[in-house]
Amino acid sequence: LTTFRSEVSVPERRTDGCLITYRGVPKPEEEITFTRHIAPIMQNHCQKCHRSGTAAPFSLISYDDVAGQGEMVSEVVSERRMPPWYASPRHGHFANDPSLSRKQVDTIAQWVDAGMPEGDAADLPPPVEFSDPTWRIGEPDLVLKTATHKVPPDGFLPYKYVILPYVFLQETWIEAAE
Repeated sequence: LTTFRSEVSVPERRTDGCLITYRGVPKPEEEITFTRHIAPIMQNHCQKCHRSGTAAPFSLISYDDVAGQGEMVSEVVSERRMPPWYASPRHGHFANDPSLSRKQVDTIAQWVDAGMPEGDAADLPPPVEFSDPTWRIGEPDLVLKTATHKVPPDGFLPYKYVILPYVFLQETWIEAAE
């Protein structure tokens, strides 16, 4: 293997082509507030996971919760990283699809851009009542426990295969896992 080191004669070159125009966030027709616009979005798309006692790393229940994470929430919904949804729409509509519409994503961005106004407490929808049963998926037919894996606070985490300590003797469909 031979390596050649030399200076690049032209480190940058202007090229012909089209300019890329990124889609900006449209201006709202009315003032976007947490109580009237953002709270319902959080309730319908985020709070199932982002509340106390769940796997999500923080809550998105109150104004303070959401405003404290506002910039990040706007970024992850704009990039479609949240809410997580991996099913392909080519296979039809799924009743439990938590995805946000383009209008909802824009509403969150507009709210953050406007400084995250709270709004009138009278506009706040009633809180969602979550039942906290032992199993969030309903009583299971079978419980399998796997080995635990330590997750470091930072750095690289190699992919882990989870092996179920059970042999299924016939074709088996899994409806839900928790």
